[in-house]
Amino acid sequence: MKHLFLYVVYALSCCMIGAQEGKPEDEFILHGVFNGSGTQAISISYFDRNAVWVEDTAKIADGTFEFRGSVIRPTLVTIQGNTLSGSVDDPDRTIIFIEPGVMRVRVTEHDFKNAVTEGSKSQALLDTLNVRKKDVEASRKPVAKAYAQIKSVYAKGDTSVTVTEKMESLRRQLLPFQHRLKTIDLNFVETYSDAFVSAYVLGYYTGKISRDSLAYYYNRLSDVAKNNKYGRDIRKVLVADEQPVAMPGSVAPQIGMRDIDGQWVSLESFRSEKYVLLDFWASWCIPCVRMNPQLKKIYETYTDRGLDIISLSLDHNRDAWENEIRKSSLNAWTHILIGFRGDAFDEFRKQYGLTTIPLYILIDKEGTIVGRYDKITEDGALLQKLGEIFE
Repeated sequence: MKHLFLYVVYALSCCMIGAQEGKPEDEFILHGVFNGSGTQAISISYFDRNAVWVEDTAKIADGTFEFRGSVIRPTLVTIQGNTLSGSVDDPDRTIIFIEPGVMRVRVTEHDFKNAVTEGSKSQALLDTLNVRKKDVEASRKPVAKAYAQIKSVYAKGDTSVTVTEKMESLRRQLLPFQHRLKTIDLNFVETYSDAFVSAYVLGYYTGKISRDSLAYYYNRLSDVAKNNKYGRDIRKVLVADEQPVAMPGSVAPQIGMRDIDGQWVSLESFRSEKYVLLDFWASWCIPCVRMNPQLKKIYETYTDRGLDIISLSLDHNRDAWENEIRKSSLNAWTHILIGFRGDAFDEFRKQYGLTTIPLYILIDKEGTIVGRYDKITEDGALLQKLGEIFE
C-alpha cells in the first residue's frame, strides 16, 4: 500500500568536493517523513556517482525532509538523526540502499532501524531477507544486549575472572544465533544470485567462512552481481594476484600510521636495524588479551637482542584500547589503533590477509616475512623461531 507523503523542498547544504553535476538518469530524490519531536535535522552520507564522499543535512519541517543527489547504481547510504554514539547499533542511525529515481522513507525517532523505504528495488529485496531473519534476531537481541553490557564493564577496567568468564559464556551463547543467521543469508545469496544486494550480503562473510565456501557462493552470483563493488571486493580476496597476502618469504607491506602518542611510525624505519613482530589484537578479543603476558615476556627477552613489537589494534573504542594497554602494562612498545572498519582496517585486512585475531607476523631486518602465527605457547612455533634467530 502506498502512502501519501507531503514534503517541503529546502536548500541543502552538501559537503561535496570536486563533484560534478549528475546526469538526469543518475539523479535520485529521497522524500522523508519523520515521526518524533526531539530531532531538528536528518543527515545522510554516501559515495556519489563520482565516488566522492557526500555528507548532507536537511532540516525537518512539518515532519518531512528531502535529499537530492546522483548515484549510478544501488548505493548504501547512512541516515541518522540525533545519535548518541558512533556505533552502527545506535537507535537513531540506519543504513539503506538508494538508487536512481524517486524514493520515500519513513523514519521514527529512536527507531531508525525499522525505517520503511519505498522505491528502492535493492532495499525492498534486502527487506525480504530481514523479514526472514526477524525471529532469530528477536531471540538473539537480549543475549547480544547482555554481551554488550558485560563488554562495557570489561572495557572500563574490570577484567576479573567473573567478568571474563561471563563475557566468554555470552559469546558462546551467541554462536548458534550467528549460525542460523548465516544459513539464512547464504540461502538468500543462492536464491537471488542475480541481485545486486546478494554480493553485498555475501561480502559480509569474507573472513568469516572458509575460502572454499566463499568461492562456492561467489561462483553462483550472476555477472552483474560479481562486477559490482561488493562482488569485486570478494574477488580480490579470492584471486591471489589481485590481493597479495603477506606470507612467509614475501616482503611485508608497508605500514605508515601515527601511534598512541601521535608519533609517526613506519615499518621502513626498522629496516636493517631490527626484527619486528606485528601483533594484531583488540581489547575485546579474549584470546588476544590472554596472550599479552607471553607477548610481554617476548619483549623483555628479546628487545635487547634486536626485536621490536608493533601492536595494531582493531578496537573501535579508543578508551577501551588505552585502558587495556595501561592495565596490562603493555606500553613498552609501539601501539597503533587501526579500528574495526574504515580505510585503514580495509587496507590491513587486504594486504596482510587479516581474517582472525590474534595474529602475529614476524619480519626480519630486510623487511621479509619470516612467519605467521595465531598464538604464543611455550612449545609453539613462534617461540621456537625466535630461539633459532636470537639464541
